[in-house]
Amino acid sequence: MKSKFIIKLFIFIFIPLSIKATERVRLKTQFLFPSKMMESIGILKVLNRINTFSGNKIKFRIYEPNSIVPNFELWEAVGREQLQAAITLPGILAMKIPANTFFADIPFGPNFIEFNVWMEYGGGRELKNKIYGKKGIVSIDCWGLPPETAGWYKKEFDTIEELKGMKIRFMGIGSKVYNKFGINTVSLSSKDLLPELKRGNIDAAEFIRPDADLNQRLFDAVKFNYFPGWHSQNNVGELIINQNIWQKLSPNHQMIIKHVCEANYLNSYVSMNFNQIKPMNELKRKGVKFRNLNNKVLKNLKKAWKEVIQEESKNDPLFAEVYSAYQKFRDQYAIWGEKGYLK
Repeated sequence: MKSKFIIKLFIFIFIPLSIKATERVRLKTQFLFPSKMMESIGILKVLNRINTFSGNKIKFRIYEPNSIVPNFELWEAVGREQLQAAITLPGILAMKIPANTFFADIPFGPNFIEFNVWMEYGGGRELKNKIYGKKGIVSIDCWGLPPETAGWYKKEFDTIEELKGMKIRFMGIGSKVYNKFGINTVSLSSKDLLPELKRGNIDAAEFIRPDADLNQRLFDAVKFNYFPGWHSQNNVGELIINQNIWQKLSPNHQMIIKHVCEANYLNSYVSMNFNQIKPMNELKRKGVKFRNLNNKVLKNLKKAWKEVIQEESKNDPLFAEVYSAYQKFRDQYAIWGEKGYLK
């Protein structure tokens, strides 16, 4: 009698799971970036790896940026299942939900190690899951990304005041910092970037890193590339999946997606750091002048960022909640972070 009960329990619990694990899953997935971009090539490899490890059971059907929905509506589209999945950056969502900036693209934020300690042990992951869960989305970090540059400019500058009145393509919450100095910021997709620079409709542009900037041929329109990327010292590429679809996946399929992404996260960060060397040398050969923002400019930008924090915290309870947790973590971590590493 007992053995029959165990057999029935085994059939009830395990057989449905094994059947689900053998089902083919097709996920309509829109990219934030064109699939031929350097970043996207690495992303495609990860998605193909998921397909391989699942025995060709999990297939991502790739759609180009803006092909099904505008890029800035990716999260809503995945939440309502118009898309089953998307490849995104948390910092872009910060333009709609400012609190999201603390999960990537943090102005004057921590280094890669401290950022990941914040996310995995300081409460960041729980807060991010809470925000995404309310939108009906599951987020999985798949790509660790190096710092961005501070942007491409048509002329050199020594003070932030020299940029007043300029129109600059700038994404994320860092745009609000620039606005403090009378700088006009606009959002543009990658395909419009070079044409708008050439037409003179924008005066400067923040994009990504040297490898991507080289592929965009920004050097055809502007020659001064500034560093460091004060607005984005860490970034994350994420795979977002509709929550209902995720819950219907077998535990085995969920595990494959998570493990492949986890394995790629550090590897992508290391490889992409290395992959900036050749493009930077190539940009130099094309006449690009690399410049560093001076200490006075950085000091003024950091002061303006603190003002943005105060304003956002006053007007947005969610921003205040996440910032408070983030800053509390950084204060606690400082006893180790400020002493354990060479400056």
